[in-house]
Amino acid sequence: MQEMDKDLGKQKKFKEAKAALLVQKKAIEASYNYYRIEPQQIGERWGTVLFSLIFYVIYTLWYGFSILFMFEGWGLKLGH
Repeated sequence: MQEMDKDLGKQKKFKEAKAALLVQKKAIEASYNYYRIEPQQIGERWGTVLFSLIFYVIYTLWYGFSILFMFEGWGLKLGH
C-alpha cells in the first residue's frame, strides 16, 4: 500500500492517494480484527449473550448513578 501511495504522490494524484489511504484505514485494517474468527449462530452462545446484555445494563446504570452522585457531591442538581 505504501508503494501505491508513493507512486500516486509522484504522479501528483494527491486526492486518489488520500482516498486509498482512507480505504486502507477504514476497511482493510478493520477487517484484520476478524481474521480467523469462525462465524457462529447467536443461538449457539445464548448464555454468553444473555450474560453480556445483563452485565451491560447493570454496568451502565452503575456508571450513570456514579456520575449523578458525583455531581450531587459537587453541589449540582438536576431539575426541570
